[in-house]
Amino acid sequence: MTCGSPSTVPPPDRPRKQTPHNNANGIRFSDSPATWNRQRLGGEYELKGPYLYGSPLRHEVVLKTYRETVDNAKGLHPSNGYFIGLAPEVTWNRYHWHDLVPSGYRVSAEFRPGYFLGTNQNRHEARLRYLQGGPLASATVLMINGAAEALTGAIPTTASSSAVLPEASHPGTVQISFRVGEQLLNDLEDRIIAEVLRRSDGNKTLAAKHLGITRWMLDRRRKP
Repeated sequence: MTCGSPSTVPPPDRPRKQTPHNNANGIRFSDSPATWNRQRLGGEYELKGPYLYGSPLRHEVVLKTYRETVDNAKGLHPSNGYFIGLAPEVTWNRYHWHDLVPSGYRVSAEFRPGYFLGTNQNRHEARLRYLQGGPLASATVLMINGAAEALTGAIPTTASSSAVLPEASHPGTVQISFRVGEQLLNDLEDRIIAEVLRRSDGNKTLAAKHLGITRWMLDRRRKP
């Protein structure tokens, strides 16, 4: 906690702001052998709208774009591509900053329509945020910070191309084909598991060994 005198004048809003960003994360499902690393390199351009002095209403628009690449992939994984999206945001700000006991509340709502080039996916997102400070004593405050989000189904946790499998000339080859957008990753995994079980004559232990998972994981992944 930093002690000091109260700040009564908020820092001035910048009407425009450009922010480059680069982030990476690893994706792994506890009930699936599929893993991959996802990297994003891009930036944002933020434009703040005009507002009346003393008004709690603020609005801004953010243009966001990035290049998404996948590496170190095992099993089914998303494809590489480019994302472009527009994020309008409306904020009702009655929050008053203070070094020791901030007070008031702030509510913001965002709708982020976006499109992923490469797999031609819609990536939309809606977000609601709430922040409130309730002073309890001269140097004590109760802070409430919450958020709710909703996403479209076409997010980069589904396979966007056919599973990469060996050539059909090998006797142990399993080939899977499907239309992009009509089946989810879980559906494809179920089809692969069913085919490996068939070729293992129903032996679950052997099928699990072929798939590189445990017998327990195989039973969890199978549809009832």
